[in-house]
Amino acid sequence: MHSELDHLVWAVPDLDEGIKSLAQRTGVTSAVGGRHPGVGTHNALKDLGGRRYFEILAPDPAQDRFSSFGRLIQGIERPKLLTWAARTDDIRAVSEAAKDAGCAPGVVLSLSRRRPDGQSLSWKLMQISGHGFGPLLPFFVEWRADEHPSDVAPRGCRLSGFELRTPEPKPLRALLSSLGLDPSTVAEGVEPEIRAVLETPKGRVELV
Repeated sequence: MHSELDHLVWAVPDLDEGIKSLAQRTGVTSAVGGRHPGVGTHNALKDLGGRRYFEILAPDPAQDRFSSFGRLIQGIERPKLLTWAARTDDIRAVSEAAKDAGCAPGVVLSLSRRRPDGQSLSWKLMQISGHGFGPLLPFFVEWRADEHPSDVAPRGCRLSGFELRTPEPKPLRALLSSLGLDPSTVAEGVEPEIRAVLETPKGRVELV
C-alpha cells in the first residue's frame, strides 16, 4: 500500500471569484473542471507538478441537492485551504489499515464527473472518521490508471511546501505512517492548520 498527496482543496464562496483571485496571486488561471452531481459543488483546477493539482471548490448554484460535504462548502465565507486528498493505489488496503489504527473508514464510493471537453472522469473515494484530527487527515482517492485531473490542468505552478500544523503532532504522524503517508509533513502549531507554498510566475505564494 502506497499513498501520497494528490491534491489540495481550496474552498471559496464563489467559483468565478475564486478563479480570479488565485490567478491574480499566481499568474496562472485555473481551468473549470466540472460539477459534482449530488454533492452540490463545482470546481476549477491547476496543475502543481508531480501528478498533483490544486482544486478550487465552491457551491454550485445550479444544483439543489447537497451532501454533508456540500453543505460544509456552502458555509464557507472566505477562501480557505480546507483539506487535502491522498492518492492511493489500493483504497481497500487503506480502509483495513484505518480499522487497524482504531479509526472508522467510510464506504468506498465510486464517483465521476464530466469534464468540459465531454470526457468522463471516474474515481473511488473514501473518508475516514473517528480520529479527532478533522481535515488534517486527508480523504483518499484511487484514480483509474490512465486518468488524472492534472493531465489537462493548466501548468505554471509548482508545490514547494506542504505542512500540517497541530498542537499534538506525534499521534498524527503515527496515523499518517500507518496509512502509507509521509509523517514528515506534520509540524507543531498553536492551532490545527494546513499550509501550502506554491512557486508561481508571480513568485512564492503561501496559502492557508
